[in-house]
Formats: sequence, C-alpha cells, structure tokens
Amino acid sequence: MSESSNGSTPEGSLMTLVSNNIPALQAGHYTISSTLTGIKNVPDTLDEVSVDLYAARLRLFLAPNEINTVFPPANSNGDFNNVLPHIEFNRSTLPWERSTGSSDKKLPWFALILMEEDELADTEKVIEVFRKPGSEETSKDVNKTLRSAFSLDSEFDDGPRSDHVKMDNCNVVLEPFPQVLVINFNSKYLNSILPNEENLKLLCQLKFGTDQQGEKYERAIMACNRMPLAGRKAQVHLVSLEQYQGSRKALFSEKSVELLSLYNWSFCCLNEDGYHLSGINL
Repeated sequence: MSESSNGSTPEGSLMTLVSNNIPALQAGHYTISSTLTGIKNVPDTLDEVSVDLYAARLRLFLAPNEINTVFPPANSNGDFNNVLPHIEFNRSTLPWERSTGSSDKKLPWFALILMEEDELADTEKVIEVFRKPGSEETSKDVNKTLRSAFSLDSEFDDGPRSDHVKMDNCNVVLEPFPQVLVINFNSKYLNSILPNEENLKLLCQLKFGTDQQGEKYERAIMACNRMPLAGRKAQVHLVSLEQYQGSRKALFSEKSVELLSLYNWSFCCLNEDGYHLSGINL
C-alpha cells in the first residue's frame, strides 16, 4: 500500500489481505433429500425425493485463464534471491475448493514449492518427473494409476449416482484425457521443502481491493516457503495435496511420494556479484 505526499492513501492503491475465502460448497458429490408432511387429504408422509448434485472443480491441472500472474516472471533473469516466489489466481476461492482430508477447511488443497536446478537433477531427492499420457490406447493404464496413486475415486465419489454425474469418477474416462505432470519425490526431501499445515494457511491469502484504474478485484494468492539462491536456476511447482490428510495419508509414510504438479514455471537468479544497477554510475 502506498501513500501520497500528504500522508493519505490513494484509493487506487488500496489492498486488503484476508486469511481465506472458503466456498459455500467444496468440490464433490452431494445428495439432497426432501419429504413433505402435514398436508390435509394426503397421506401423512409423501415419498422421499432425492436429487444428486455434483460440484465440479479443476483437479488435475490449472487452465491458463486461472492464473493472473506469477512472480518472478516465467523464464526471467533477475535479482530474485530476496523474494518468496508467488502465484496469483483469478478465482478467489480456488485454493479452498477441494479438501486435503483434514477437518480444517481453511487449509488449501495445494502448495507452492521451489526446487533448485541441482535438486531437480539429484535423483536421491527428485526421483523422476514425468507425464501421464491420456491417449485412447493408454487411458486404461492412466485410469488405474490415477486411482491407486491419487485416490481419485475415494471419499469424493461414494454412493449411487447416475452416469451423467460421474465426471470425476475414474470408472469413466472422458476423452481426450489431458496429460498430467507427476513428480516422484523422496519423502524425506519432500518433507524438508513442503510447508507444514500452519505455514500453508499463512502462505495462502485472499487479496482484494481497487486497482489503479479504479476497478475492484478479488483474487487468491499463494507464496513459496523458500527463497531462491543467487546464481541458480529455480523451478516452482504448484502441487496437489488433495486428500494428503485423508485417503492418501498413508502414502506419505512411504520412501517415495508421487504428487501432481498443477502448474509450474522457472526463472534464473543473478549471482550476488553479478550485474546490479545499484553498482553502476549512470
């Protein structure tokens, strides 16, 4: 927030941060049931009527129009070793639209993690980075892998329903199925770079205010818990933590853990003794 010369704050620069923006309805399958009683000349109780509803949300990747901006900018070079990389989402409820399996609804379902180039190359830390294809001939393998590794058909999809609401059920594969990016981490390394639950809530905020053009905005913002190192290339991944405190919790005790990367970008930091405008006479 900036101030004018007389000490007042111009309306165009107002910005407010709030800890969360939990949607009224998280993604998943819901059933609404109703009965009617107490009407004259009709049976005491009418038959129960049930309706299946499905709240659809993005799950395996983020569409480009979901991202407002990232910092440091993708493929940029600069003096970034004193900042926390962060990402800003156009939809203000996005980080809370799915569940980690925790009873704490304020916990975002993804985290932003930073990895240096040498860490990515170290197979003792990052075992493998690969894509799961979604072509017709491999859709059965994708279906089986996603069901076992990411529990996509557990807890969210319990209960009977009709075919037209099985959008998120891995028994039905919609074509074309987009490729998903998967990172296989050494669990010990992952735990060293992944923020804990309390920090994760602090790193994700709702940002709203009025921009310089007088337009009101409301967006979610998430930051890393690590700063990049000078003279290194860094890669930032938005990884899904869906059900990591629920049906996937046991997997985090294994020697390796596979996480979906929903979005990623990279940038380079200048050397500490590199090119700085502050050291040049203009």
